[in-house]
Amino acid sequence: AVDSAERKGESLLPPLSELENADFVSTELLHKIKIGLDKVIAAEKDAFGRLSKKGAELNQVKKEFNNKLKELNPEYAASNAKFADEARIQEAFDLGSTYNKFDADELAFKIKNLNKDEKEAFRVGLLSNAKKQLSEFKGGNFVNKIFSSDKQKAAMRNVFDTPKDYQDFVKQLQYSADKLKTTQKVLGGSQTQERMGL
Repeated sequence: AVDSAERKGESLLPPLSELENADFVSTELLHKIKIGLDKVIAAEKDAFGRLSKKGAELNQVKKEFNNKLKELNPEYAASNAKFADEARIQEAFDLGSTYNKFDADELAFKIKNLNKDEKEAFRVGLLSNAKKQLSEFKGGNFVNKIFSSDKQKAAMRNVFDTPKDYQDFVKQLQYSADKLKTTQKVLGGSQTQERMGL
């Protein structure tokens, strides 16, 4: 938290020893400490977002710290809940946009715990990922490129409200790939020249 304050040019935080003996510590200062913990925890994540043992222990400390803050300050608890909802939505979007970095079992576990709004954010992230893959698509079965295994397909079905919604999404993926193939065929080199009589 001290490092963060220095980088942002904010007023310096008092030393920890001073806080330990204080009669009163503001919620703003305690929140800054929590943000400092977030930054330390984030540094303990690998490329797939998994925490190291140290990171998991720090995350538990942060949860206990945050729970105490909410217990002592109901207004903070209310705003914390709103922010947590927004953070979970962002995490669900991130999960959808990087779904292919997870194995099917891990993905199924993460999806299982998503609420309705988080599932919608996941689908938006998934669509963003699919568009990126489509821009790099060279041919073949695009749906199989998006869903690499039956287990992954089974996991993905759980982010759609109905089986029809899932099927519509798959059809849309295939339609987009077919449209791209047609465009490439029409605009592709020698065939275009033949059509133009060149």
